[in-house]
Amino acid sequence: MVEDEVDHRILLQQALGRLVPEVHVSEAATVAEARSWVEGRASEGPLDGGLVILDLTLPGPPGFDLLEWMRSAEPYKAVPVVVLTASENSVDAEHAFNLGVTGYFQKPSDFRQYLTTFRRVFEIAEQARQRESPGSEPESG
Repeated sequence: MVEDEVDHRILLQQALGRLVPEVHVSEAATVAEARSWVEGRASEGPLDGGLVILDLTLPGPPGFDLLEWMRSAEPYKAVPVVVLTASENSVDAEHAFNLGVTGYFQKPSDFRQYLTTFRRVFEIAEQARQRESPGSEPESG
């Protein structure tokens, strides 16, 4: 989870813990911290089953920088990245999708909305993993 606001990190942890009690959540407050963690974790083996929950407005470089880096580096390309942001700017959403984000959500205002949002986040992440897994058939529309 890449989120600089403590209150949002607490809500995220609580919602994730309620939905997936066995989940392990690592936290970063900046792009540099997140990148360092991803590189360190990837050196231990594949990031299969991983998911990055990314805020766009962070101290220092914006979350877009992490997304762009992950989509350009082979070991991280397939890791689902879901933006969870307070931004209501449609240009931000468009830019995130152009960079290859897996999903884009507005930050919920209460705990119940966090639960609803994260149910959808997990569905989207699982669909992305299935598309990226070897031997999977591309979805037809």
